[in-house]
Amino acid sequence: MLYIDPATRDALVAEFRAAPFGPHAPLMQKVLQHLRIRGGAGQPSIVVTVPYREWAIGTFSPPRGTPVAVEDARYDDLGEAFAEVFERRLDTFLANQETVDG
Repeated sequence: MLYIDPATRDALVAEFRAAPFGPHAPLMQKVLQHLRIRGGAGQPSIVVTVPYREWAIGTFSPPRGTPVAVEDARYDDLGEAFAEVFERRLDTFLANQETVDG
């Protein structure tokens, strides 16, 4: 398991918002990989509302094939949408982490 010091939260969010598409530092790469692996039901994800122009945040729910719950807020900047998803997934991870990996 990956342990992320909660005190680094704001620095991680700022780093991601500064370059949502990379390149990312080694720690950020590790954090992103871990958050992606933990994705799935209940996690926020990007939903394309207008191809190449508008995005929203949605939540997948089981069972597979169930419509995605899409929030009302829309983003005309894909990087901003990714940053919002990153921040939410990071907060969920920090609230639920239990183990420390050396």
